[in-house]
Amino acid sequence: MVVTAVAVTSAVALAAPAPAFASADGAVSADRAASSSFVAASGWRGGKVAWSARGEYLKVRDTRADGYAFVVTANDTRHPRARKTCRAPRRGQTRVCNLSFPEHRKIRLVASLQRGGTVKYAGSARVRS
Repeated sequence: MVVTAVAVTSAVALAAPAPAFASADGAVSADRAASSSFVAASGWRGGKVAWSARGEYLKVRDTRADGYAFVVTANDTRHPRARKTCRAPRRGQTRVCNLSFPEHRKIRLVASLQRGGTVKYAGSARVRS
């Protein structure tokens, strides 16, 4: 499996993530995902992002106490309406989301900082499921 990025470049083979129990919004507890292997991407403004192609897990962490939530939206490039979001609402919080995209798809990750009606661009990358 290869992870390629627009603002970030990494190529790493990933181990299969541990089974996780998702909530209704697709979030997985951080302790259940701790045993999973993720490829961390750097260069994001206001947060950290890691991707695991096995199971399509996205780990999002807000790193700033600026009042903005760090939000990453994942879009299937083959089906633009297939969109899923993973949100870390405040500094220090980590969220792991099971996105469940079909295999061998190009996924575009776009991060933003959101507060009220204000949205600021925070980075983007392309990965494969």
